[in-house]
Amino acid sequence: MSTLQTSKRLRSPPILGSGFLGMQTTIKYTIIVIVSLLSTAIILSLVEGVLCAEDNSGSNSQGKDGQLQRLSDCEIIKQYQGLSSFAFNPRSVSREDSACLSLKMFKEMGFVRFFSIPEETLFRFILRAQRGYRDLPYHNWHHAFAVLHFSFAVLTNCRLIEKQHFTPLEGLALLTAALCHDIDHRGTNNQFQLETNSTLAQRYRDQGSIMERHHIAITFSLLENSDTNFLAHFDGHKLNHFKHLIRQIILATDLAVHFKLLPEEKQMAEAGFDRFNSRHKELLRSVIISCADLSDQSKDWATVRAVAKLVYTEFFAQGDQEKRLGQKPITMMDRSQAKLPQLQVDFLSHVVIPDFLVLLSIYPETQGCMDNMQQNLVKWKKATPYFESQTLLGRDQLDILSDKELNNISLWPQM
Repeated sequence: MSTLQTSKRLRSPPILGSGFLGMQTTIKYTIIVIVSLLSTAIILSLVEGVLCAEDNSGSNSQGKDGQLQRLSDCEIIKQYQGLSSFAFNPRSVSREDSACLSLKMFKEMGFVRFFSIPEETLFRFILRAQRGYRDLPYHNWHHAFAVLHFSFAVLTNCRLIEKQHFTPLEGLALLTAALCHDIDHRGTNNQFQLETNSTLAQRYRDQGSIMERHHIAITFSLLENSDTNFLAHFDGHKLNHFKHLIRQIILATDLAVHFKLLPEEKQMAEAGFDRFNSRHKELLRSVIISCADLSDQSKDWATVRAVAKLVYTEFFAQGDQEKRLGQKPITMMDRSQAKLPQLQVDFLSHVVIPDFLVLLSIYPETQGCMDNMQQNLVKWKKATPYFESQTLLGRDQLDILSDKELNNISLWPQM
């Protein structure tokens, strides 16, 4: 949308009559318009930056010819066994292979054929989304791919479309939203955007979910770009409904939104999911994407520790920035105050497991995920005295996470 189009949406300045009061009002309104246009122009330039990003993933990846070559190469990539299993570890997949496997998930769900999606355009969308993620410790492409994989695993193992719990369009929206849910993340949370009055905060402050709304804007821009719009053949009504689904699903990844929805999600699960109830379907989409966003916690102990190191590296970096700005970071982002095992115990107990319990109550097929999380919870509790003893020796907690001694923690005596 051009700034000219944006300005047409702004009302004409109110006419309060001539004289000083009228002049004041006109001046104030003019300033508001200028600020609004500048903010919009900056946001549009950020979006354009993602759309025009260079692909540096390999010598054959430049331009459409390179992308077609990569699409062809997808046919001969390493075979990954058990892709649809909850036990599959998406973080074991290389960056290059992950783009191919992303396409494979859309195809295996039957969405490419059902919706007559041009495969080349969908692949360009995936590659552009991949490039839209910054090189951050945690909120990067590998995280997006992990969220996509868990969403795919739920659709497949729990047979959501076969049970008519999801329509094919909802399934397509879930995978697309999972792929883009953190695109162009800055490595800092919504509160940091507010505290620093960032450009994104200026744009989305009044709407809430600042980063999530930015992710949505980038996603929609990809869908409006002729090179990456794999839904160009959709009519206006279907496309608008698809965008509505994308918006709802990505907004549900904001933990503030999640905590507001959780009581109602629990009530839905207790009453029994009703596929004819539109609110139930909306809540189900929120539960699934929230669990997908947290799904690293359902993996093996080694993966859980590796991911914890990535998460707290990013958290502590934000905390360091806040200290430089004269602000006091919250405990989990303060490297001098955080107690990692206890933070993980609290995170699993109060955030992750309650969400997965809702999913489990509807889909018993996810029992293995719950079992893993319960085991990891026990291991974090066991690890607490070890971390305490090592930090007393002056060791960094992030380094302790990689200790080989923790590999066999299941053999340690109960606390």
